[in-house]
Amino acid sequence: MNSSGDSSGIAARAAGLPALTLSALAIVCAPASSADREAIDDAAARLQYAYYTADARALSATLDALAAESPAAERSYYLAYGYWRLAELRDAEGRGVPFLGPSEELRRCTRHAQETLALAPQFAEAQALVGVCNLWFAREGSRCRMRDVEAAKRAALDNPRIHFIALLCHDAARDPQLMREVAAAFDTAAERTTAPDWGHAEAYMLLGAALLKRGDPIAAREALERAVAIAPDYKAAQELLAQVSARAR
Repeated sequence: MNSSGDSSGIAARAAGLPALTLSALAIVCAPASSADREAIDDAAARLQYAYYTADARALSATLDALAAESPAAERSYYLAYGYWRLAELRDAEGRGVPFLGPSEELRRCTRHAQETLALAPQFAEAQALVGVCNLWFAREGSRCRMRDVEAAKRAALDNPRIHFIALLCHDAARDPQLMREVAAAFDTAAERTTAPDWGHAEAYMLLGAALLKRGDPIAAREALERAVAIAPDYKAAQELLAQVSARAR
């Protein structure tokens, strides 16, 4: 993908993907009990809903509850993911405040992603999270620890989430075509599972934002409508779609 590797054919290869995240994680670590699985699935859904609705308080409360449970690879993964998303929400809340360094949320994301790798060394998404959480929320963009992201890509070349993270690290707005390919890969993977899947709506959201910056409001609106169709409660996508629609009047 540009400087982050070649993305051609991601969507086609995604047709052979297993269901992402928990089912993929189950392949490389001990299976959880049915009660454990239900609790983890519920926590994952609550984390995602809190992120989409930009509810930092609910996201933080869900993380606290998840952290109180006994250690497991699945829990550590979702703690890492949740703290990454919480860092994003905190950063959005603090726009205009001088940046002083990595936040506590990012440190916790890194720690829990590393815990996941200790329990499930082959789980590439956790390594990608290590990379994206070792970033600086600079006002002109972000900088990831790319050696972890690139290693994750080599380990799971067909995983749209890892390509999504790589694009975040390289500023996707520079090349909407790359984000379009990643969004299409999520579409292909979604055809094979009904499980909630982070990254899908986000890919269309960033595609819409990239297209808008490129001066293509019609295509931007289509992408944002797709993001909202996938995640109807996605506040950031709703707000950007409203802006695009207002401009079109």
